[in-house]
Amino acid sequence: MDSPAQSLNAPAPRLASLDLVRGVAVLGILLLNVLSFGLPEAAYVNPRAYGGWHGMDLAAWAINFVLFDGKMRGLFSFLFGASMLLVIERAEANRRAPRRSITAGCSGCSPSGSRISGWSGTATSSPIMR
Repeated sequence: MDSPAQSLNAPAPRLASLDLVRGVAVLGILLLNVLSFGLPEAAYVNPRAYGGWHGMDLAAWAINFVLFDGKMRGLFSFLFGASMLLVIERAEANRRAPRRSITAGCSGCSPSGSRISGWSGTATSSPIMR
């Protein structure tokens, strides 16, 4: 028989659909960041900036720009909010303060932490905004 302390700390079952959609969003963000990793910054919004404005190059850029740009970041942000609600519900069900669970889970998410590490934020910010 499980003790009460063990049942409070038992991992919650994973939501496979949430994990699947989160994986699709991460892969979509990666698809967009491939342009940022390999080409000049201007090529993100202008296919002529690096000679990719003919044939399949233009088609690939247009598909990325129309179908994926902004949508995957928005989807990932939406899923972050849904995950935070799940964390809050689980904390309240276990009679713990939700603020403590959120603070522990988001300690590495601060903008100052990303600036200290030298990361420019390509996955979460638009190059137009920088």
